[in-house]
Amino acid sequence: MTEAWYSATALVEAARAGILDLPTSKSGLTRKAARDGWKVREVKGDGGLQYHYHVSSLPPKARRALERKLLADAAEQAPAVPAPVVAPSQLLAYQR
Repeated sequence: MTEAWYSATALVEAARAGILDLPTSKSGLTRKAARDGWKVREVKGDGGLQYHYHVSSLPPKARRALERKLLADAAEQAPAVPAPVVAPSQLLAYQR
C-alpha cells in the first residue's frame, strides 16, 4: 500500500462511493474506530484537528477493498510500454 494513514474524510468519501464497507459519516466512522480500537493519530490541518487512521486497523474487508482500489488507480496511471521496434533483418527465420 502506498499510504499507511488515511484521514477520516478520505475513508468516509470512499465509503460513500461504495468502495469501502464503512460508515458513511465522520461521526459514525469515528465511533466505529473508537469502539474497535483503531490506531489513530491527530493531525493539525486547515480548520482544526483531523483524525488519521492506520490502514492495519481497518477491518480486513475494507483493507482488501482499499488495496484493490489503489492497485486499479496505479494501473490506470502506469504509462503504456511501447513494443520494441525490430528491423526485419534482425528477426530469425521462424520469427518472420
